[in-house]
Amino acid sequence: MRRILTLGLLCAALPGLVSASDQAPDLARFHDEIQVFGEMPLIQPVDYGQGVHIAFGIGELEIEATDAAEIQTDVRVDCKQLDPERCQRYAQRLRLEPRTKDGVVQVRLVGLRRSQRRKLGIEGRITVPRWAPLRVDLGIGDVEIHAGDEDLAVRMKIGDLTVHAPREAVASVAVATRIGDASVHGGGVDADERRPMLIGARSRWDGGEGDAVIDVGLKIGDAQVVLE
Repeated sequence: MRRILTLGLLCAALPGLVSASDQAPDLARFHDEIQVFGEMPLIQPVDYGQGVHIAFGIGELEIEATDAAEIQTDVRVDCKQLDPERCQRYAQRLRLEPRTKDGVVQVRLVGLRRSQRRKLGIEGRITVPRWAPLRVDLGIGDVEIHAGDEDLAVRMKIGDLTVHAPREAVASVAVATRIGDASVHGGGVDADERRPMLIGARSRWDGGEGDAVIDVGLKIGDAQVVLE
């Protein structure tokens, strides 16, 4: 049976952080095999002109650009084979940590070693300002991004990636994989896929009239950018 932990977010108490509640309960309630450990969504303001960096070591991640001048997060954890006691212990350590450095607001998933994170099924949904340049780093997992109007850079190790971007905002797109497929398509665009190393692929499109540059790099998996 699955044990599910909902982290609206367990986050670090840092200056400038606004949370939906002042204090999360130690253990909210049990419903059969489902455990809910409180709700504490992260709401991190972003000033105009700042960039955003999302570092999510492992998991399934959805990122959407919105009109709000803030980062909002919601994380869901499936404890898989872990017993309830260990699930709770891991949950209390796992958190998203925001910090601002050199004009960039960064949100990092921290608190557990890589080997411990692999025992959890982590799903995250994050919204970011559409006017903020965005960088996303992911170790292992799948990512879907609904991009905004500014530059986007994605670096992944293993998984599949789909980026949806407004064609009118984009100047150029570059997608590269070491092992897997790479494509740029949609909105009347179907860029050629080149395979300089046989097992990897590259696809590039430079015909846009916007200002945003999309740069995607993936080691193992399939990556596509869909212009809409």
